[in-house]
Amino acid sequence: MKRVLVTAASAAIALAAPGAAAGAVQTDFKAWKVETKNGRRHSVEPGASFDRCGRTVVQVIATYDYSGAQQGKAYNQIWSLDGTDVFEKPSSWKHTNGTVHLGLFKNSGKPLEDGKYRLRLRQSGKGIGSSSIRIRPGAGC
Repeated sequence: MKRVLVTAASAAIALAAPGAAAGAVQTDFKAWKVETKNGRRHSVEPGASFDRCGRTVVQVIATYDYSGAQQGKAYNQIWSLDGTDVFEKPSSWKHTNGTVHLGLFKNSGKPLEDGKYRLRLRQSGKGIGSSSIRIRPGAGC
């Protein structure tokens, strides 16, 4: 498989929390969006598929909530396509609780390939969450 340059962008939104919680970070993937070349964002449930039906996909965006994080502690965001890692980004928790929107796209502006996209989160060598969607060509569109 040809490796391509992809970029992930993220935005975090803090939720009110009265201090750092003890224990492991908890994550809950809430939604995915698939952005097509015309700028529309299509909602996709975690684990579900998006049928392109001739549309060009330029970005996938995962949204997850987290709690119990230690502010400033490092973790990794790892994107894969059909089981092959395509992008990894070290990051750190901005707050103890919050919501993150994390997108994957190609710097070249070229479309994303069909297949299964998975985002895995790892901290201190342990998995703390993952979710995936599948982009398909679509039939009978």
